[in-house]
Amino acid sequence: MATIDINPKKPVTKDRQTKLMVMSFRLMRLVVGILGLSIGILLPALTGLLSQCSFIQESISHYYYTIAGDVFVGLLCAVAFFLILYPGDGRWEDLWTNGAGICALGIALFPTGYNQLDNACTKYSFEHEDWVSKVHLACAGSFFIILGIVAFFQFPWKTNTNGGSPIRAKAANFYKGCGLVMWLCILTLLPMTFLDDYGHYLSLHKLVFAVEVIALVAFGTCWLKKGSEVQPS
Repeated sequence: MATIDINPKKPVTKDRQTKLMVMSFRLMRLVVGILGLSIGILLPALTGLLSQCSFIQESISHYYYTIAGDVFVGLLCAVAFFLILYPGDGRWEDLWTNGAGICALGIALFPTGYNQLDNACTKYSFEHEDWVSKVHLACAGSFFIILGIVAFFQFPWKTNTNGGSPIRAKAANFYKGCGLVMWLCILTLLPMTFLDDYGHYLSLHKLVFAVEVIALVAFGTCWLKKGSEVQPS
């Protein structure tokens, strides 16, 4: 990572402010990417290590009821914190990421319904009103839809406006691909809201968890690449 020699005796120039802002953008994007990638890895690992539970949960959201529940909530709150604080490269990117951050908070604060097919790994169980899980699902779907919009439209547009080299064109295509993957994952899970048998099949075979991990990988790698792309000059 590039560094800046900060001398308190030197005046704060416009050039120095620009470099600091670029580094801040880069760091925040990298942190968001790392957090996104870590969710699908840390939760099963911690559950297995701390409770000898070798079962993959039906979905990432169901880790809320395991020994890793606090980590699940903490990671989502951290993602929300950085997305809301992230200034965005332009007004629209700022608005979209603020919306995604609010959705991340909704996912953390409104848990999914407790309908475990295998409760061997369950440490906590809570009864919630039906609307709580509906808010959770709406926030989860909106989270990936919004991040797909950022990846498909915002990141490539900013990349293309900064130059039309083949490298930038490949980067733009990569961001669009990540956005499409997130949208396809949501489309795959959407029928669960009205087809019980379909939802039961996906949950039974841990396919909900797998699809969510794919969406998180697309989200995380997209932000990691965007963070590494910005370099202070």
